[in-house]
Amino acid sequence: MVIEAKAKQVYASGVKPIWCPGCVLGETLVISNPSAKQIQEVEIGEKVLTAEGVYKKVAAKIVHHHAGLMYKVRVKSFGAISATPEHPFVGVKRIRKRKHNQVFLEQKIEASHLSKGDYLVFPIMGEIRDMTALPISYTVKEKDTRSKSLPAEVDVDEDLLRLAGYYIAEGSVHRREIIFSFNKNETEFMEDVKSLMKKIFGLDGKVTTRKREDYNGADVVFNSSYLSEVFEKMFGESAETKHIPHEFMFLPIEKQAGLLRGMWRGDGCFMKAKAQYVTISMVLAEQVKMLLLRQEIVPIMHAEEEHGMHKKAYRIYVSDCEDYNKLAEIVGVEGRRNGRSVSGSSIIKNGRVYLPVSGIETFQYSGPVYDLTMDSQDHTFVTNVTASGNCGDFGVFAAITKALTELNVDKSNTMIVSGIGCSSAMPQTFSTYGMHSLHGRLLPVASGARLANHDLTVIGTGGDGDGYGIGVGHLIHTARRNINMTYIVMDNETYGLTTGQTSPTAMMGHKTKSTPFGAIEMPISPLALAISAGASYVARGFSGDIAQLSSLIKGAIEHKGFSLVDVFSPCVTFNHDNTYEWFRPRIYKLDEANHDTSNLVLALGKAVEDAQTNWEKIPTGLFYKNERPTYEDLDIALKNGPLVKQPLPGKEQVLKILEENR
Repeated sequence: MVIEAKAKQVYASGVKPIWCPGCVLGETLVISNPSAKQIQEVEIGEKVLTAEGVYKKVAAKIVHHHAGLMYKVRVKSFGAISATPEHPFVGVKRIRKRKHNQVFLEQKIEASHLSKGDYLVFPIMGEIRDMTALPISYTVKEKDTRSKSLPAEVDVDEDLLRLAGYYIAEGSVHRREIIFSFNKNETEFMEDVKSLMKKIFGLDGKVTTRKREDYNGADVVFNSSYLSEVFEKMFGESAETKHIPHEFMFLPIEKQAGLLRGMWRGDGCFMKAKAQYVTISMVLAEQVKMLLLRQEIVPIMHAEEEHGMHKKAYRIYVSDCEDYNKLAEIVGVEGRRNGRSVSGSSIIKNGRVYLPVSGIETFQYSGPVYDLTMDSQDHTFVTNVTASGNCGDFGVFAAITKALTELNVDKSNTMIVSGIGCSSAMPQTFSTYGMHSLHGRLLPVASGARLANHDLTVIGTGGDGDGYGIGVGHLIHTARRNINMTYIVMDNETYGLTTGQTSPTAMMGHKTKSTPFGAIEMPISPLALAISAGASYVARGFSGDIAQLSSLIKGAIEHKGFSLVDVFSPCVTFNHDNTYEWFRPRIYKLDEANHDTSNLVLALGKAVEDAQTNWEKIPTGLFYKNERPTYEDLDIALKNGPLVKQPLPGKEQVLKILEENR
């Protein structure tokens, strides 16, 4: 039973979980939508880039205090990132020194397990959203009789993109004027801008120069308060805030080439050994990097700190001969005739950039560190250096929050109970009632709470060691009693809290500290166990699919009876076999296979399909659902309502009961 609150509520308690997959420093840049910002400034619900090369919402932001060793990992081209020792990066181990791998098998590698020469992964944005027309919106001013009306929309073609590139590089707005500033010798570019503005917006421009012998600049000026307003909104109000409109970042690379052409003609240059682009906008620098990567050009990023009158600048270099010539062709200049790639250079393959680790340092640190939980299957987010991942339990936290929010459960009548383990930090993260109970004993505590007060929405959260090891007896009896509650088990096939020993669900052959030669015991099948014991709602989710998982948890809370939701929640720190990458190609959804959730025999068959197929096929979703009386419905002592609402017996009643049972 679910008691709905009268108003929408916030379920997060504000206490952040401190599960082991560490974090990065607060100033670490994250590639967000449509910007790039420090991780400490990222908000829940905001979209950031994932290792899949697509933007997904942030489900939760975690911050905690770290005191101890930090790893500073530097990669070719993109600079360095600092993280706690156990923080997992998306990477590839180098097979042979001084030679690039032929095969790149990606995995999540802790900072402390990286070696010089290994690769970190940076995804190339793969999504393409073409635009044929761009709506032009502005405020018509009654007293402005000098500004011409602008077209309602303009074509999104190479001409518009090249003009946008010119403005991003050299453009500014002063009241009603749009100004493009060039070197006075760049007459070709000035004429190009005049031609484009006339063709696209119907505006005439004039070239102005200052009457000073030491001044080499020239401005192309256009009068239009309307277009000034449009350009400020689209591209930023100052050099520090210049950026590329987010929708332009998804255009086909042929159109984006026009954008690069205009930008490089403005703020770029080609030297003998390298090409260079300079900006004081951090966001723009990261966007240019992304555009170049989509052209399969790997830039070298360098930040030049503020000094004297000069503001902090971001220099983007292209030095590899092949990349230099690609860029030269885009911009329309002569390329280099000779040159070669350096053996330590980066590799572009399958929509990824593999960046060799060039150095690793350690240092002591005491202060806040940050991590993100993503609403994505791969459970990753991308910084300005590489893609990072985190613990699956963060995904479960996000899924529970999403389910409670959608159901609008009354948190004053909700109780979350846990046992012992990594997963058992869950109650403290919610603003409901909660209890951190004993190892393997959360189900008796949760059962007692539910039987005492039927108005409570009771949720148990635990791990596979807690629930399927020491607590497996309580699972069987709670399931057969059909106590009206939800039990969510974060199954990572290991004892994470005690630093990685074999759990009851670990596959045969799995090597851990407790089984260095491989596990020799068969793993139990918790779903088959629960179904055969009498659980009336049995499901399995994956922490890498928050949408499906939250839907299963929502159904479990709504169900009247005992609900088990087993969750594959990879431990990126201690289980390097059953990773997100391992699960993803093996998992399929039962609802897409037209599974009959009312058929007990079919449900049992699906519950053991993973083991029967040697873990090549792993079903997720709702396995079994059955409506039958709950323990509360059948217990005579509860016929008069919950125990908390029944009057306490007096002395005479107690004596009578004792006499009757002597």
